Amino acid sequence: MFCFCSDLSLTKCSAKESSTGEHHIIAPEECSEDWRYIYLQSPAPKASEILKSYKKKTSFILDIDEDFFGVHLPGHKLTEAGLTMDDIRKLENTTLFLFCPKSPSLEKVIDEWFKEIIDNLITRCSDNSGIIPGVCGNTLLLEVTEEIQSNAQSWFCEVDIRKHLAELFFILTQSTMTGNKLRALANTGLCLSSSWSTHLSEPHLHLCVGQIILNTSSVKEFTPSDNDLQQLAGDITKVLQSLPHRPIVITISRSSRNGYTPRSQQMLIENTILGLLKSFLSVETKDVVYSPNLAGGISGWDQRWKQ
Repeated sequence: MFCFCSDLSLTKCSAKESSTGEHHIIAPEECSEDWRYIYLQSPAPKASEILKSYKKKTSFILDIDEDFFGVHLPGHKLTEAGLTMDDIRKLENTTLFLFCPKSPSLEKVIDEWFKEIIDNLITRCSDNSGIIPGVCGNTLLLEVTEEIQSNAQSWFCEVDIRKHLAELFFILTQSTMTGNKLRALANTGLCLSSSWSTHLSEPHLHLCVGQIILNTSSVKEFTPSDNDLQQLAGDITKVLQSLPHRPIVITISRSSRNGYTPRSQQMLIENTILGLLKSFLSVETKDVVYSPNLAGGISGWDQRWKQ
C-alpha cells in the first residue's frame, strides 16, 4: 500500500493498493513508513532560480507536464465542422451515462466501435447533402443493438441500453448532420475521463472533448509555433541545468484525456522533452517506461488508428 498525506496535521491520508490500484482513506498512523517531502509547483523560468538556491542533497522527483508547451480546446474541431454546443453537450451526456467499461482495454475497443458506427452512417445512410434521416439509421440501430447484446455486462452502465443507444443514433442521424460533422466526431472519439490507474470513482467513457469546454473556461487556447516550441524547450533546458543532482524519478504527464496538450502536436512535444532528458540527464531509450493505460497508446490519441 502506498500512502499520500498532503499535510501531517490532517487526520486522513489517501492510500492506494499497489496490487489492485484501489484507493482508500486512512489515518496517518496506519501508514507503515514515513517519508517527508516538499511539494514545489512552479513555471519553468522561476523553477530554475529556485533550484539553483536549493542546497540539500535529498532525493527528488521531477514532473514535466506536456501542456507547458501549449493548450487547445478539443471541442473547437467539432464547432469548426459545424456542430453546435447543444449537439456536443447532448452527445457528451448521452455517452457519459451509457458507457461504463469494466477494463481499461475497452477504451480502445469502444472508441473503434464508435468510429465504425460513424463510417457506416457515412457510407450507408448519407448522400452529398448529408445524412438521410429515417429507415437507414433505424435499420443500423437495430443491427447494432442486436450485435452488442453480448457486451452488455462489460461495456455499459446499468441503464436502459436500447433507450440510450436510440438517443445516440437520434443525434447522429438528425437532418442537419453532415459527413464532415460525423468525421470530426469520429476523430474526437470516445475516451475515459481519466486514466484507469488513477481514477477515484467508477470510470465512464464519454466524447473526448476534455475538461476545457468552449465558452465555459477561462483557459486560452495556445497552439505553439516552431519558434514557440524552441523557446519553451529553452526554458525546460534551464530547469534541467539548474538541478542540484539527478532526480530519482522523472515523470511526464500527457494531459490527453483532459484535453489540454495539443493532440496534433503531442508526439512532437513529447519527443522534444525526451530529447532534452537524453541530452542533459543521460536518459536512455530503454529507461523510458510507458503506462499501459495511455489514451491512444504510446503514439498518442491523435495517432491511435495508425498504430
